[in-house]
Amino acid sequence: MAHELELDRTGRASFCYNNKNGNPWHKLGQQFTGAINLQDALAACNVRTASKAPLYAMTASGMAEIDSHQAIVWPSIDDPSEEVVLGVTGSRYELIQYSSVAEIAMAVVGASSNDAVLDTMGILFDGKQFFGFIDFGDVEAVLPSGAVDRTMQGLGFLSSHDGSQAITFYTSNVRAVCNNTVTWGLKAAKNCVRIRHTARADERMSQVRDILSLAYGNDQAFTQMASQLDMLPGGRDVLSRVIRTVWPKPEGQDATDRAKKIWDTRFAKINDLYWMESNAGGYGDTGWSVFNTVTEFLDHVQGQDSDRRARMAIDPQSLSSQKKRVAFDALVSA
Repeated sequence: MAHELELDRTGRASFCYNNKNGNPWHKLGQQFTGAINLQDALAACNVRTASKAPLYAMTASGMAEIDSHQAIVWPSIDDPSEEVVLGVTGSRYELIQYSSVAEIAMAVVGASSNDAVLDTMGILFDGKQFFGFIDFGDVEAVLPSGAVDRTMQGLGFLSSHDGSQAITFYTSNVRAVCNNTVTWGLKAAKNCVRIRHTARADERMSQVRDILSLAYGNDQAFTQMASQLDMLPGGRDVLSRVIRTVWPKPEGQDATDRAKKIWDTRFAKINDLYWMESNAGGYGDTGWSVFNTVTEFLDHVQGQDSDRRARMAIDPQSLSSQKKRVAFDALVSA
């Protein structure tokens, strides 16, 4: 399954989320109204306690323990009395509980375990990996025109019990709700800190100071892009030029009646969006308003499948992301 969330025999997912930021595309997990505190999240996600177990090999003289490696095990989601093997690691691998990783993430943002700040949390690959996301709220960018625009930003965290993943903290505007969004969030991360499972406890705590340097105020890249576009002219003519660049008008043998109708309908919808408060109606006739209009159409209007739109919006390699880059280039190269 694309989400790779752990499921019990009834189909219940080891995942929870704050519905303030919307329902996840997979529609699984426990919903909370408002941000979640740590203990509630750990319980909702079935986070168990992992342990080490010795490994043995059958030799000619009988079973022999393998000193150089160990197994990591934890209780089955369906039968706590039964332990399942999550992975095999070297003997130097230090087992760090998922609850401890979440506690570090809370400490990074200055929250206690009783503070309701978590946005999502979940278990992947039947317990082998664990992730979460803390929503910082909107990142604010003050544009040269004086207008203020905002985008989501948060702290993601990831760990594993099978040796496949270092303890990872990263800032991203991609909400973590499944394996794919965790992957995309890491690719889009502005800052990322990884801590080895072989690190000593004091070494891990010293690296928390590095994690604390992850800025979750103004995202510089976002602010620079917004400011650059805000200084450029907008208006209906500029919007029309960008639309024709992103979606060339059908010509020649491609100009069938159906193709022309699709193009005309899209053109009209995008023009209607331009005058809304989220675009020119709130920010004026600027390049930023033109770019926002194209983005809003791609992320919230085009097509019939809202789940597909959501996945394309956060995939940097999707056709939607490519079209946004074409729109940006068309604006700044004019």
